[in-house]
Amino acid sequence: GLGIPAEPLFRSILENCRKRANKLCLLRAKKQYISCTEVVDFGTDYRKGYPRPIILRGCNVVEYDRVSKAIFDAERKQKRVEDTIQGLDISEHEKRVLILFYIQGFSIKDISYILSKEKGKRVSTDSLKVQKGVILERVNCG
Repeated sequence: GLGIPAEPLFRSILENCRKRANKLCLLRAKKQYISCTEVVDFGTDYRKGYPRPIILRGCNVVEYDRVSKAIFDAERKQKRVEDTIQGLDISEHEKRVLILFYIQGFSIKDISYILSKEKGKRVSTDSLKVQKGVILERVNCG
C-alpha cells in the first residue's frame, strides 16, 4: 500500500498521478472514438451447411477491450492515491487542491476557477501555487 508518505516517493507518486490523469483523458477519448468507428471485415458463415461469404460490421472489440482495461487499471491506481490523500492530516481544502491537481489533472487556473465558483469569492492562481507548495511541504514532499 501507499501508507505514510515518504518525501521523494510520495512526490513522485503524485507526479505520476498527474501524468496518469492526462493519459486517462486521452484513453477515454480513444474509447469513445473506437465505439463510434465502424470496422468492416469479411468472414464465412457455415450455418446452412456450406460456406457463404458474409460482411461483418462493428467496432474493433479487441482494441475497445484493451483500452477499457487500461482505463480501469489507471482509475484504480488514481483511487488508491486519492484514498491516501484523504487520509492525510491536512484540511479538506488542502485535500481538494491536491486531488484536483494531481488526481484529476486540472491546471492551477482551472482549480482557481472551480474553487472560486464553490466558495463564491475569487481564489487567485498565485495564491493556489503558493498553497500547493505549502501543502506539499506539510506532507513532506517539498
